[in-house]
Amino acid sequence: MTPNVSFFYMYLKAFQKDRNYILRNVQYERRESLSRLIITQSIENYLCVENPLGIEDSFIKQLKKIRHYNIEFVYDFYKLASNIYRYSVNINQLEFIWDGSSHDQKYEQEWRYFLIRLIADLAHHKSFNRIIIKGAVVYGDQENSILKTTLLKILSAKFPRIYTELHAQLRLTA
Repeated sequence: MTPNVSFFYMYLKAFQKDRNYILRNVQYERRESLSRLIITQSIENYLCVENPLGIEDSFIKQLKKIRHYNIEFVYDFYKLASNIYRYSVNINQLEFIWDGSSHDQKYEQEWRYFLIRLIADLAHHKSFNRIIIKGAVVYGDQENSILKTTLLKILSAKFPRIYTELHAQLRLTA
């Protein structure tokens, strides 16, 4: 058996009541809506940071009018952010939830809060908002692998230790 196949079977044998298993499923189920949230937050951040006076030129008017985004552009960013989050919160055991909500709801709220905080932190990066707008809104119909790679580099620079450890583990299992 090759290492890739054995790693795949090990993933399938994960406990269904394991925190990481539930969190991974929640992150996957919410990928589309939260990817759309990343794009809309980036547009709002761009308008606040890059255009604080609210001057509306032709680009700003066009940006506010567009409602169809290429959400697939941010899927790699979303996947890396979700991996970083799962790795940084390394508690595997479920906890008692006394308010009556399910573990899915609790982990979704925590994940959503982390993602919104992350986007807010990256809002003041010199090119983060511009890259998302270029890749998902302006040039949404084109393949933008250079922009995707730059976006992943921005995220990995924010979490260098976790990214290095994740990358090392992936090399061991590949």
